[in-house]
Amino acid sequence: MSPKYNHENERIKRTYFEWLKTPKQRDEKTISQARKSLVRFENFTGYKDFRHFHIKQAIGFKKHLTESTAIKSQGSLSVSTVVSTIRDIKKFFQWLSSKKGYKTISLDDLEYFNPSKKEISISQSPKMLNYPTIEQIKNVISQMPAENAIQK
Repeated sequence: MSPKYNHENERIKRTYFEWLKTPKQRDEKTISQARKSLVRFENFTGYKDFRHFHIKQAIGFKKHLTESTAIKSQGSLSVSTVVSTIRDIKKFFQWLSSKKGYKTISLDDLEYFNPSKKEISISQSPKMLNYPTIEQIKNVISQMPAENAIQK
């Protein structure tokens, strides 16, 4: 049974979150999202040390995300969730690759985290909103009281 955390990973993640908060001035919500993304990645890898990153992890993780189930909806994860999670992980490893002890992480290998152009397009498209029809609007207006100046 693999551990539920890795001491070295926890230390470097704490440093990363502090870096996001202070010099990068990221909002707490952004940091929380990065934290969730890293937890997903670590769960997938069985909490392997980040020093042992390999492109197979990036490829497998992307596939894993597209096959994962969303907790709230019990459906598959949305494309925007997949894309933002992948981007969070890539940004983390880009930052990590410049740190002592992690310089073996190749920036070229991190390109395997790139989402497809189709995924990017879907994630950036606006959500379709349902608006009331003209008939529905007319019906609501016709049912409104209009007996005095205030009601009108």
